Amino acid sequence: MGTVEGCSLGYGITKGRNAIWACLPFVDSKNKQNATNWWGDADATVEYTLRSVKNICEQYQGDADNIILAGFSRGSIACTYIGLRNDEIAKLWKGLICHSHIDGVTSWPYKDSDKESALVRWQRLKGRAAFISHEVSVQKAREFLTTNKVPGNFTFMDLPFANHSDKWVLKELEERKKVQAWFEKIINTPSKGS
Repeated sequence: MGTVEGCSLGYGITKGRNAIWACLPFVDSKNKQNATNWWGDADATVEYTLRSVKNICEQYQGDADNIILAGFSRGSIACTYIGLRNDEIAKLWKGLICHSHIDGVTSWPYKDSDKESALVRWQRLKGRAAFISHEVSVQKAREFLTTNKVPGNFTFMDLPFANHSDKWVLKELEERKKVQAWFEKIINTPSKGS
């Protein structure tokens, strides 16, 4: 979510095949544009996302039971700040891919960025899968989620370099193969109730 320039994860993870990949904006309702700093109107972004996912599934035969939400940096935080904001949107996702930061570890300068608010959002994951990676070390995210007993099927991965970038998924790296294998496993696992 956010900007096209910051959404290499979708292409790099799916290899550009057998998936519909969409980069959705953060809606700035006031200025009628993409919000480039934090969330703009978070509730409007949720509504836009709900409509967009429905439209993609209907018009392009997307599989509504196999939707993975991925984000890098601000987009990674948005996986829960927006993607788990309420029960309706939280139900869309079969899993999350969060690279470089997660909601709740750090307080940022926006409403409800505190740990307690983030934990309310994380509870909406309800045991589903989440792949969480970070440059150098994912330890802070792991500690936050495990210490707070967040219900999820978590996979954690440290990246062996300090670059704050999502371009690693475009390189032939073992880490790319690991997230690709995770993605394939998740989308090929029947959803509960299927």
